[in-house]
Amino acid sequence: MRKIVGNNQKKMLITIIGLASLLLISSSYALFRSSVIGENTYTMNVGKLEVSFKDSDTNALLLTNMHPMSDKEGLDEAKELYFTVENTGNITAKYKIYIEETTDKSKNPDFSKVIRYAVNKDNEGYGDVKTLEEDSTIDQNSNLIVGGFANYKVKAWLAENANSTYMNKEFKARIIIEVNQ
Repeated sequence: MRKIVGNNQKKMLITIIGLASLLLISSSYALFRSSVIGENTYTMNVGKLEVSFKDSDTNALLLTNMHPMSDKEGLDEAKELYFTVENTGNITAKYKIYIEETTDKSKNPDFSKVIRYAVNKDNEGYGDVKTLEEDSTIDQNSNLIVGGFANYKVKAWLAENANSTYMNKEFKARIIIEVNQ
């Protein structure tokens, strides 16, 4: 009986060590994926980064029953997705932010060629307008010092050259933040 208890304890110790190793590895490289929809501020900690989505309707990029728009109309009329990334840790954090489409492809077409978007970081104005096919990156290889933060606004719309295949459909995407500390 004593030997069986010893073997079980060894197995438990090996399992605990394995889980601790997995947690250590995953804390050095965190991957945040969220497609939560809600009406309140949504905050998530990723490693030592705190990400807050602040939008009255959604915490994801969601376009429903869209119609084509010019880039000017999109920049003027499209709804903003607003979020903040803050370094709450004790070392500088390097991160990348990009858009990942989550549209149900069995019910909707591939939107990567016709979804246009623009990003405004820290209220410096909207940058170049791109399609998801060209580049889905919102911010690449940025660094945040301890206590530092960055504010992002993203606008997305259906390109004016989109045909009827894309109209009255639903586009869904989520913001992905990869952190390396």
